[in-house]
Amino acid sequence: MLRRALLASALLAAATCAAAPPPAEQARIERLIRFVEVQDDIRFLRNGKAYSAQDAAKFLRGKFNKMGEHVSTAQQFIEQ
Repeated sequence: MLRRALLASALLAAATCAAAPPPAEQARIERLIRFVEVQDDIRFLRNGKAYSAQDAAKFLRGKFNKMGEHVSTAQQFIEQ
């Protein structure tokens, strides 16, 4: 019985850790990405190659889709 309770607690904790960021933080991240996307006069460098703002935004959205469950704030998204 105790074993089941511990397992249930561990699963609940894991599910909580893997949850997507709160809606307000998701909106902040999307605003950041949109800000990048609309820049006309800048290029983004990644691994020595220059990209347009639209390509950078596409990359950032893919990054967020992959790691969105592992960040809970916009600041964490920026840092990772």
